[in-house]
Amino acid sequence: MEENMLSIIIPVYNADKYLNKCINSVINQTYKNLEIILVDDGSTDNSGKICDEWTKKDERIRCYHKNNEGTSETRKCGILKSHGDFIGFVDADDYVDKNMYKILIDGCVKYKINIGCCNKVRKYKEKYCFENFISENKKITMEEALQLLLISDPSMCNKIFKKELFENVKFPIQNFYEDILITPYLIEKSNGMYINKIYGYYYIQQPTSKIHGKFSLKKMDYIYNEKKICKYISKKYPKLKEVSDSAYVLALASLISDIYDARKNFNKEYTYILKEMKKVNYKSNKFIPKYKKIMIYCDLHHLIWLTNLLKKLKRN
Repeated sequence: MEENMLSIIIPVYNADKYLNKCINSVINQTYKNLEIILVDDGSTDNSGKICDEWTKKDERIRCYHKNNEGTSETRKCGILKSHGDFIGFVDADDYVDKNMYKILIDGCVKYKINIGCCNKVRKYKEKYCFENFISENKKITMEEALQLLLISDPSMCNKIFKKELFENVKFPIQNFYEDILITPYLIEKSNGMYINKIYGYYYIQQPTSKIHGKFSLKKMDYIYNEKKICKYISKKYPKLKEVSDSAYVLALASLISDIYDARKNFNKEYTYILKEMKKVNYKSNKFIPKYKKIMIYCDLHHLIWLTNLLKKLKRN
């Protein structure tokens, strides 16, 4: 049996269509010394029942039911109930490669590192988008890990963390984009990060979800959180200012396409995003790819239709 126990925490809310595939991907991991903690966050569909059924199928699975409070509180509940040396998170509508956790734990143990990270795959219906921000297997410093976080994304789900890192970490009371305000502080407390180029985490893009669906005011949390953390990192680590600027302007650009069609109803937010984009000198920023600079230019000149066309061509 492997020496380190891994606790996999799965926050569950109305995910009955995807939950079985998610849990199956976790129980079939090649790393066997794990516990699976299902936290039902007040689901109103059959998710709670499915969770209870799984506890009868595998002794490593435990389930807890609670009132609906959002992802942050649900993850925090799972951490408090966990017994593992390492913690991992999987969203209930996603799934993981069978070798992901063994590879990450073996790397963390080998290099005596307390965070492990791998590449993600975004799935749009039947189309897969492989995000290859990591191109080699190695250990990196804490500041290098922060830079990687800024040029990729702050998700907690394609990573594992030593449990001790969560001591005294405050979880924001939010349902959306809370990872932005947690992961950087966990990295700051770490002794670096082990990175591996495996495509370990499959992130399902649900077009009807609150995050990936049509624009709503809650999506502005993405911008506010990104601005806060980029400002914090660039101030504390001056060498990371340029990459922080790139992360912020790309976050703005990713949201402006959503808000453009609804700008009549959200003109205040649309104007705010444009104003913020103009503050960043994106043209000379080495961390922004050329095609994205073209898209930002189009966004700033109200040519969103051209931006969307370029995105479609890039995706295809």
